[in-house]
Amino acid sequence: VIYVDSRTASLTDLNEESELLAAFAGLVAISLENTDLIGAMQFRNHLLGSMAHDFRTPLGVLLTNLHGFGALDAADRTEVTSDMVAAGIRMSRMIDDTLELARGEAAAEQGPPVEIAVATAVGGHIRGLERLALSSERRLACEFAPGLPPLSTRPERLWIVLDNLVFNAIKHAPVGGTVRLSARLRPDIGGPERVTSRADLLFRKEAALRGAEGSPFVEFVVQNGGPPIPEALLETLFEPFRRGEASKGGVKSTGLGLAIVERCVSRLGGRTWVQSDATHGTRFTFTLPVRLAPLESRPTPQPQGGSDLVV
Repeated sequence: VIYVDSRTASLTDLNEESELLAAFAGLVAISLENTDLIGAMQFRNHLLGSMAHDFRTPLGVLLTNLHGFGALDAADRTEVTSDMVAAGIRMSRMIDDTLELARGEAAAEQGPPVEIAVATAVGGHIRGLERLALSSERRLACEFAPGLPPLSTRPERLWIVLDNLVFNAIKHAPVGGTVRLSARLRPDIGGPERVTSRADLLFRKEAALRGAEGSPFVEFVVQNGGPPIPEALLETLFEPFRRGEASKGGVKSTGLGLAIVERCVSRLGGRTWVQSDATHGTRFTFTLPVRLAPLESRPTPQPQGGSDLVV
């Protein structure tokens, strides 16, 4: 807030100082906006550099295995094929993550939210991941509480969240283990309040949904019985470029999946959190509001940066 104390200035001085401060406030607003844009550019450059570097590893796995594939016997071909499929899936997910960030930055025109039946829609979407779990010698089980109401949301964003969480759970679950996806109704949004990070610069143009007053929430939990996540990593797990352990073949994740999960859920009006210990394994939980506030009742997004002039 920039102001002129009118009680200690003459009318002439007040007018001149007000004009000076108005010009100064405009410069401050431009400086804040430029700082914001520079931060977004730096994050984008970091993102592009990281993606290009990470893409080399699975691509190298594919090229190396393909080069000597013809000389392998049948038993070795089976193992090499498995490695190539894993590398291909990793590259596909990296592309999906990058496109999701690009959509958030571009803020493309979005259609209105739609109502989905949780058990039917989510259960149908998860079937493809069930096959992936079986091919990795794991099982995927879904448990939906009876009587769940229709959920008003943007399904394409919900699928991104579920794909990332379930895929990670399958990757880290023990061989022969079961990944469990459950959904139940709860009265509140739950979980800790989200802390803004630099990654939000890529989503600032995209309007977020929010729950209607008094709306209950559907709580989704993805649980695996793998080794616990180190406590030191839990605090920053949803930040971009936080990498976990390397998967089979030495292919690490890009460190973008959980950051995208958290930001997708936030823009759908919910929250995300994680619990992990040696007894219960790892549980990723997120909530979504059952009913959304009407579009016309949401406040108009304000531009980034700016100052008020008070006389």
